[in-house]
Amino acid sequence: MLRGLAEDRAGDCWEFYRKIHLAGVTLMGRNNKNPVFAAFGLAASIGLNIVATVAVGLFGGRWLDRYFATFPWFTVGGIVLGMLAGLWSVYKRIMQEYS
Repeated sequence: MLRGLAEDRAGDCWEFYRKIHLAGVTLMGRNNKNPVFAAFGLAASIGLNIVATVAVGLFGGRWLDRYFATFPWFTVGGIVLGMLAGLWSVYKRIMQEYS
């Protein structure tokens, strides 16, 4: 019984996908071949963007702390600035995708 239910659900998902594709529905303003890959790509780019900006803030803050001998202050400030820059960049990216 469970096998039949799983097959029915899988069939329903593919039928739903086929209907969406035939209707010409686009994901994030573009006509993509596979909207699942487009969504994963957007999520991955957002994650990498946040990680990269925080890493730049962290390493820049650590470098400034070593230079000025003020250990936690520039590191904390760099992390906070990195997070803010990453969130701002993600906001701009999402607004660009949906406009």
